[in-house]
Amino acid sequence: MVASAGCSVAYLKEPSITDHPHVLVVASDLRALGPRCRHSDPQPGAGSVVQELADRQPHVFVVASDLDLVDPTGRRCMISEGDVVQVVSGPQSSTSTASAVVLASKGGVECGRAAQVEIALTDLQEMQNHMRETIDQGMANTTAGKTAASVTPAYAASAPPPDADAAHEIDQQQQIAAAADG
Repeated sequence: MVASAGCSVAYLKEPSITDHPHVLVVASDLRALGPRCRHSDPQPGAGSVVQELADRQPHVFVVASDLDLVDPTGRRCMISEGDVVQVVSGPQSSTSTASAVVLASKGGVECGRAAQVEIALTDLQEMQNHMRETIDQGMANTTAGKTAASVTPAYAASAPPPDADAAHEIDQQQQIAAAADG
């Protein structure tokens, strides 16, 4: 449950999606919350993976990009886009990670099924963001989705635009570095 200025958004358990009881789906129809919630500012960190993992319940994530991990035996393994992990611990502030178990992988050099791994909270946040983006894109392709609210949190939509000069500044820094290497 995410609360913002007296408004709450429910996270629903939806086992029919993957037949796994802990898959969380963000409620996509926010219109039911009423007009008082439409223009309210969210709490800082609302909807973040750290906040969601703080409930100490298992959460399932679909991997958004390739990650190199280490299992408890010290063996390096990887997971890639489409693999599924279940986070089984809350966030560990000392290491900024969470313990997870691999539920599904492609095999081979990838982490085996049931492998225990530590995943960085930033990687988990990226998985969550990727899932929300994918849901938004899918919803946009439906008739109902054209009028439904986005599942992307309001704080993400209100982020400032990218710096227009950033590419130019990076090019300048690369030229300076290349000149210094001479």
